[in-house]
Amino acid sequence: MKRRAQIRNAVFVVFAVIAIAVASVWTKRALHAGLAHNAARKDLEAKNLALIEQIRQIGVVRTATALGADPAQSDEVRNAREERRRKLRESAQSRVKALNERLENDRVFAINYYAEKRADVDINYGPFLHSIRVTAAQRDAIAEALFARDMRIDLLMDRVRVGEVVPDGAASREARETANNELRESVAAIAGEDTAQAFDRYERARPAWNSVNLLATELALTTSPLSLEQAANLASAIAEGSEPYRNGDKMLAHKIDWESVDAKARAFLDDTQFEYFSKAQTMVPGGVARQQDEFTQAIDSLREKVKSE
Repeated sequence: MKRRAQIRNAVFVVFAVIAIAVASVWTKRALHAGLAHNAARKDLEAKNLALIEQIRQIGVVRTATALGADPAQSDEVRNAREERRRKLRESAQSRVKALNERLENDRVFAINYYAEKRADVDINYGPFLHSIRVTAAQRDAIAEALFARDMRIDLLMDRVRVGEVVPDGAASREARETANNELRESVAAIAGEDTAQAFDRYERARPAWNSVNLLATELALTTSPLSLEQAANLASAIAEGSEPYRNGDKMLAHKIDWESVDAKARAFLDDTQFEYFSKAQTMVPGGVARQQDEFTQAIDSLREKVKSE
């Protein structure tokens, strides 16, 4: 079936090319012959319009086929997609059920599982927890609140995987917002509004912090490790390079103004650190990939230049 569709698409393309060539030939012949009377010219125009419409229809069919909307295959494609979704849901349900059963019945596994989840809090929020001026008890309480929020999000993701909740649906968004709002309220109750605002800034700059954390890990193996103050300054510089962050929203992990970031970074990074930061390709989930972003921006700029010429 797929092979047949590919052959049909190829035939459509060839037909379109031939049609365009024929239209061009007819037009040239008309011009060279010097057709002057209206009847002949109208006949020529009608033929060209008919060919243009045929070409347009070919484009519509090819686009529909590429989108899986070929009328001849729509039912088959729809059924195949639904079958794949069903199998994915069943597989996810089996995995979630197996995990929950093991957590209930295997105490050692459960301890290790939740210990790993708790460690993720220290990894993802360690810089924030060590930068705020609070007591050790307050720091631990905030970490536990973060852990509780993450567990709620994990439960939500389980419901998404088994098909109970649509990933970007209203219920999913509401559940996330509720969990995040309650976390912020907990942080404010534990350590005050100033700490809650610092947490807001950290959350909005998370992509920058994720990348800086990886950079700090790599620089720790060199003679120029990154200090916590340098890490905070660098994360702030990267976040400020994102227009949404400057406007009060969460930063994007792309379209960063790297020139402004570099100008700020040179003030607090030594030569080795800056060289590594500006040239190393750091890839981390939820982080900023500088080299990829610079490449994408260069391509976009070239496209805009070509369009304007």
